[in-house]
Amino acid sequence: MKTKKLLIALLAVTATLFTACKENIPERGDSPLDENAGCYIYDSTSDVVIKPADGGKFLMTIAGETDTVETKVFNVLVGRNYSEAADSFEMQVVDEAAAFSFDPMVRFEKGEVVDTIEVEVLLDFGNTSELVLTVPEEKASLYSASSKTINVEVDYTWLPRGKATVTDSFLEGECEVAVEKAKEATDSLFRLTNVFEEIAKAAYPDDYKEISTPNVHFKFILDEDYNLVSLVGNGGALGSKHYSTSGWLAGPLVGGIGEFEYAYSSAALSAYGGAFANDANEYQLSTVIFHGGGSGYLFNMEWKWTDGYPGELADPSEGEGELTELTFTNCTHAVVADAVEEVTDEVLGTSVTHDVHILNFTDAGVEMNLVLVGDVLEGTFKIESNPGTEGTAEAGYFDGTNMNGCYVDVAFTKYYMTSGNVQVDVAEDGVTYTVTVDAESASGVEVKASFTGAFTEASPAPGRKSVKMINF
Repeated sequence: MKTKKLLIALLAVTATLFTACKENIPERGDSPLDENAGCYIYDSTSDVVIKPADGGKFLMTIAGETDTVETKVFNVLVGRNYSEAADSFEMQVVDEAAAFSFDPMVRFEKGEVVDTIEVEVLLDFGNTSELVLTVPEEKASLYSASSKTINVEVDYTWLPRGKATVTDSFLEGECEVAVEKAKEATDSLFRLTNVFEEIAKAAYPDDYKEISTPNVHFKFILDEDYNLVSLVGNGGALGSKHYSTSGWLAGPLVGGIGEFEYAYSSAALSAYGGAFANDANEYQLSTVIFHGGGSGYLFNMEWKWTDGYPGELADPSEGEGELTELTFTNCTHAVVADAVEEVTDEVLGTSVTHDVHILNFTDAGVEMNLVLVGDVLEGTFKIESNPGTEGTAEAGYFDGTNMNGCYVDVAFTKYYMTSGNVQVDVAEDGVTYTVTVDAESASGVEVKASFTGAFTEASPAPGRKSVKMINF
């Protein structure tokens, strides 16, 4: 009973409050209508990241969604609130780097409320640029976005190349980061991945988010002996790399200005007494950090390439990324007679010799090489690091000069097959072969490939006497 009375009392109070509030609600006029076409740019328009993909295609990421595309073209959708009549206008464009090609005219037929602008990206790999699109004021909606800034990056494929221990003198942090190499770069371009955030995490584990600079990578070029050549930046004052960020160094130095740059050119380093050098896998940078209003601070960073240093790798261009299933249409076949000696009885000292078959497949710029041991080219061949018996295949390796054994060469990337099987079947006509590869590379990449057809006879490689794995 008491509960019921309390409920009634609360309802009564609520009703009184509602009445009082209702009486005090100010009168509002209707919101103004778009007197023009009410045009706007769709919210789906966002930053774009483009990376290379197999077969000359590209991986395009927009708003977290990644698709494989044929060309470096993305769409910007422009909408309007009215469709009673046809209409057209020219978008206002800011493209300071001339990095984009497109028709800036927006055209609506009667009854249409959406038009698409197709933007072609002219940037090469490793470059970024900014595109600003704005609906003219006389056409713009009052309630939707009429201007968009789109940041576009055409990035390399970054292959893992080990790890490095990094220390810096400013935040006094020490961390371990991934070392990566740009697959498509014409020079030996490497980077320390996300290094500035990792330094901040190490120096201020509880507060690093307040000063961290995520997704900023420290890039540098090495020569053929993996000695430092230069740092990589994008111009700027004094040959410096410039960042606009609310993170790293903003708090510790000036408190939120949020802009800093470091000298990276030889001239700039010399002018400030800086240096950029290495002793084998130990690297050192002494430079100057420019911050905010132009103040400069000495900055030292050292890193030691601990895992995967190129001098310890069979081939620094060995692939790490996913490899699609390969189908070949051309194959040459060479035979090296009695190239492998198999010991059958060590006590008696007896042995037999086997032929070595070298199969070289090519298609659309992709090459696959197989080295099979057997007197008959048929059956299952197991990939081994030290083949010496019939029915084995020579694992892939790099001897410092040449690729050998079973491998796939895709543009800048090599995949050395170190385990798995090669199946060879012969049709009743005796000339049609089916070759199926199911293997794994030294970097853990699955290699699947096939071929059906006749072989073209080829001469063996000069001086080829045996198959032995070295430095694997």
